Amino acid sequence: MRTPTDWDTYETNPHSFFVKHFFLNSVVRAYSDLFKEVRFETPIDVLEFGCGTGYIDKWFCQTYKVKKVTVIDLNKKILNIAKDTLREAKCETEFINMDW
Repeated sequence: MRTPTDWDTYETNPHSFFVKHFFLNSVVRAYSDLFKEVRFETPIDVLEFGCGTGYIDKWFCQTYKVKKVTVIDLNKKILNIAKDTLREAKCETEFINMDW
């Protein structure tokens, strides 16, 4: 059985300099490499299980034509952070609080 991350048990702030500039940059670089040859002709829908802070989804919205982002996370606290992160996204957003 999968154990979801409980941000309350960590001292790491999901908005910290380390998280934003080191961890997330490495994830964005990995996605950039993965999608470098991909060209979406029409707007896409993004579904992410275990969305965390939503920064990766925000990057998708800024980088690609995204029609809708649906994010799922069990942790209500972190899902609220994702809502704040995606508040300015130029696409439709849906937030689901559940385990997957």
